[in-house]
Amino acid sequence: QRRTCPLGCWLGSQNRALLRTSHTQPSSFRPLHTDTRPEQHGTCNTMFKMSLALLVASACTAYGAPIGNQGPFAQTFQRLSSGMGGMGGMGRTRPPTMAPSGRETPPPTANPTRPPTHSPTPSPTPSPTPSPTPAPTDSTTPAGDCLDMITYSQLQCVGSADICIELRGPAIESTAFSIPVLIAAPHGGSLKPAAYTARDCAGNPDWICSADSYTRELGEVVAERFGANFNGKCPWMVINHLHRSRLDANREIVEAADGDADAEAAHAAFHTFIGDAQSRINTIHGNDGNGIKGVLLDLHGYKGTDWDPAGAPYSQFGYRLTANTLQQDPLPDAPSGGLTHARQKLGANSLENLVRGPLSMGNRVPQIANNLVVGAMPANCGMPLPSPANRKPLDLCPMCHYYSGGYDLAEHEVDVVGSLDMNVMQLEAPRCIRGADHWYAGVTAAEVDAIRADYGDKLAVGLCGWLDGVFSQNLC
Repeated sequence: QRRTCPLGCWLGSQNRALLRTSHTQPSSFRPLHTDTRPEQHGTCNTMFKMSLALLVASACTAYGAPIGNQGPFAQTFQRLSSGMGGMGGMGRTRPPTMAPSGRETPPPTANPTRPPTHSPTPSPTPSPTPSPTPAPTDSTTPAGDCLDMITYSQLQCVGSADICIELRGPAIESTAFSIPVLIAAPHGGSLKPAAYTARDCAGNPDWICSADSYTRELGEVVAERFGANFNGKCPWMVINHLHRSRLDANREIVEAADGDADAEAAHAAFHTFIGDAQSRINTIHGNDGNGIKGVLLDLHGYKGTDWDPAGAPYSQFGYRLTANTLQQDPLPDAPSGGLTHARQKLGANSLENLVRGPLSMGNRVPQIANNLVVGAMPANCGMPLPSPANRKPLDLCPMCHYYSGGYDLAEHEVDVVGSLDMNVMQLEAPRCIRGADHWYAGVTAAEVDAIRADYGDKLAVGLCGWLDGVFSQNLC
C-alpha cells in the first residue's frame, strides 16, 4: 500500500492558518493579520514558513510519500515554490490623510462582523520581484478563491463588535499572490452603530446620505474573479462598512463626518488604509521612478434615473475629467484630471487613447452577456461610458449626470508614496449590475450572482489588460 506522510497531511489541513504574514500598523487602528474565518488562527514569520514547507517536503520524500499535485498542502507548496523570491514583508505605513459619487438608496441587509483584533508582529521588508506569467485556473488553484484574501488592518466600530473600516489583500505579499489593483468601496456599508451621529443631510441639501447599495458585494465578487482568471491571485480592497448616513468616506472631513469624532477617526482610517495598500503594492510590484505600477479603482453605484426612469444601464468610468471636458475633440493633452502617471508613461496625445480609445477601460469592459439580460433589465446593461463607441456622455443625454470622480481620486493620485504617483479611476456601476433583482422584475438571486460574476470577469481582465497596455509589462 502507498505510504503517506502524517506531518505533511496535518500541515495540509492547517496550511491556510500557517500561510500568514505579519505587519506593523498604527496602533490606533488595531491591526489584524489573520484570515477572517474563525477556525483559522495564528501568525508566523514568513521565512520560517518557507523553511518549514521545504522541511516537510523533504521529510515526506524521505518517508516515501510524494506530495503530489492534489490537496490543500500541495496547492500551497506549489504556490510557495513559484513565488519564493518575494514572500513576506512589511509595506511602509502612510500617515493619516484626508482623501462625489454614487447615489443609491436601499442599503444591503448584511452587517459584516470580523473577529476581534490582535497585536501585530513585525516582519522583514521584501524586495520587489519579477511578475510571473499568469496561468489559467487549474486543479491547484480553486476558482474564485484568491487563495486566501485576508484582513490586514481593521478599525472596530465604537461601542460595537462590528468592523467599520477594513483593508484586505493577498495572504502573501509576493507577485505570485498579489495583483497591483486596489479596489476602494467607500459607500457600500450598511452599519449604523448607535455611537455614530447621523450626518445632517436634511440641513445640507448638497450632501448625500443614501448608500451605493451592493457595491461592497460587487467589489468582493470582482476580487474573487481576479482569482478565477489569474491563477488565484488577489487584488487589494479597502472597505467602509459604515452606512453613508454615518460616514461619507469620499468627501473632505467636514462633509464626511459632520463633526462626529468617531466618524472622523473612521475617515482617517479609510484613507490611511488606502495609503498603506498603495505602499504595499509599490513594495511588491515596484515603480518606474515616477509612479507605482498599479491602479486604484474607486467603486460606486448610481441611480441614473435622469438617464432612464428605471435606472441607467451604463457603467460610467471616471478619470477626473468633467463631462464638458469630454465634449472636446480630441481631448487636450494636459487638463487637470486623473491618469497623471499613465500620461507620463505614454507621452503626448495619450489622454484620448487612455480615456476613450483602444487602451481605455471603455474599450476593455463590454456590457454583460446577452443571455444574462432577463426580466425587465435594460438590454444594454453595463455598456461603458466613455468608450470608442460612446465618446461623449452628453451626446447621449445632454441633461444627464456623468460622474467623473471625486475626493478619493484626488487624494490618492499624486505623491502617494513619497513623490510617487499612482493611476486612479472611478467606476459608477449601474443598478442592473449591482443588484438587478432589487430594482427589476423577473430577476432571481441566482441570476444576480451570474450577472456579477460575468461583469467581474470582464472588469478583472479589463483592468489587467489596461495595466499591461500602460506599463508594457505583464503585472497580473
